[in-house]
Amino acid sequence: MKILFVSESYYPYQSGVPMVVKYLAEGLAVDNEVTVATSISPTEELPVGDEYNGVHIRRFLLWHNIAKRVKGDLLGIRSFVLNGSFDVVIIECGQAMTTDALLPIMSQIKVPCILHAHGLSGLLCKPFGLKSDFKHTIGGTYNWLRMQIYYGYTFKRQCKYFAASISLTDCDSGFDYVTKNIQSNYVLCNAADDAFFEKAEEQYELPTDGRPYLISIANYTVVKNQIEMMRQFYKSKHKEYALVMIGSKKTPYYYELQKAKAKFDRQYGERSVFMFTGIDRKYFPYILDKASAYLVSSTHEEFSISVIEAMARSLPFISTNVGNAHQLPGGIVVDDIRDMHLTIDAMLGNDKERARLGKEGKQYAFENCRRRTAVKKMESIIHKVLQQQVKSNKY
Repeated sequence: MKILFVSESYYPYQSGVPMVVKYLAEGLAVDNEVTVATSISPTEELPVGDEYNGVHIRRFLLWHNIAKRVKGDLLGIRSFVLNGSFDVVIIECGQAMTTDALLPIMSQIKVPCILHAHGLSGLLCKPFGLKSDFKHTIGGTYNWLRMQIYYGYTFKRQCKYFAASISLTDCDSGFDYVTKNIQSNYVLCNAADDAFFEKAEEQYELPTDGRPYLISIANYTVVKNQIEMMRQFYKSKHKEYALVMIGSKKTPYYYELQKAKAKFDRQYGERSVFMFTGIDRKYFPYILDKASAYLVSSTHEEFSISVIEAMARSLPFISTNVGNAHQLPGGIVVDDIRDMHLTIDAMLGNDKERARLGKEGKQYAFENCRRRTAVKKMESIIHKVLQQQVKSNKY
C-alpha cells in the first residue's frame, strides 16, 4: 500500500502526536510505502524533502496568523495530496494547520481519508473563563467562539468525506463527536517505545543526594500543572523523598516553577525538588526503574503516553482525573488535586500495595500498549477501510 500521513508536526519533533505518527509510519513502512506530509515554520531550517527510517518526509511552509488562520504554501500541500498516487490518506488531528489546509479540498481527494483524531480538545473550550490576565481571558473566549464555529460548521460539513475516524479511547474529548459525524469509527490506543518493555540498557544516576524520589516527565507548561503537583509534594508527610521533574526544555513556566519552589520552601519548609531539562529519552527506563511513584497533575490529557511508560516499568502512578487515567490499572486517580498529598502518603506508606499496582500496570501495558500491537491494529483498520471502499465503490 501507499500510505500518506498528514501531520502538523513530525520528526525531529518529540511531543505527543509526532511521536505517535513516527512509530506508526515507521512500523507501516516495513511492508508499505509511507509518506508524511508535514509543516515547517518560516524560522525553521529543515529540508523540504527528507527520508528517515524508511519514511518519506515532505515539508510545507505553513503558519497561523494572529487570527489563527493558516497561511503559507496552501497550494503546495493541497497539490501534493491531490496529485500523489496514494491508496489512503490519514489526517492527524482535527485541529492542526495541515488539517485546516486540506478541509477546503476534502471533496476532491479521490482515495479514502481517515481522521486520526487524538481527541478534539477545542470542544472543551469554555467562554468567559478567568485566566491569568485580561489578554488570556479574552483570548480564551475568542478561542471558544472560534471552536464553536469550527466544530459546529466548518469541520462538521467536511466529516462526510472521511471514510473513518480513529480515537485514542472511547472516552477522549472527540469520541462522541466523531461517532456522530463520521460513518465508521475505531479505537487505537497509544503505545510506548519498545525500550520501556526491555531491560534498561543505559544507566543515568540523577543527583538526588541519595534520596528515593517521585517522578514526573512532562513539558513545563500550565496544562501540566507542575506547580500544584509540587505544592502537594510539599504537603506530603514523607520528607525523606525527593521530587524529580523532567521536561524537554526551559520554558517561561519552568521559571515560574522555580519561583514557586522558593515560596513553598518558606511556607512548608525546604524540600528536595529537582527540575531537569534535556535528559536523553534513552535514560528514561532506568530513571523510572529507580523511582517510587509517577505523578500526573495535568488539567487536560487525552491518553498520557508517559503514564504507559511508567506502567511498563512496574511504576505505580497517581494522576488527576484526566483523559483515560480512570480506565488504567496500576495507579490511583484523584478527583481533586488538592487531595493528591494524601494519596502520596498512602501509597508511600504501603509497599505491598505499591508493588501490586506496579504489577497490574506492567501486565496491562505489555498486553495492550506495545508499538507493534498498535501498528498491526492500524494496518488492520486501513485494510478494513479499503475493503469498505471496494464494497461501496464510493471513491
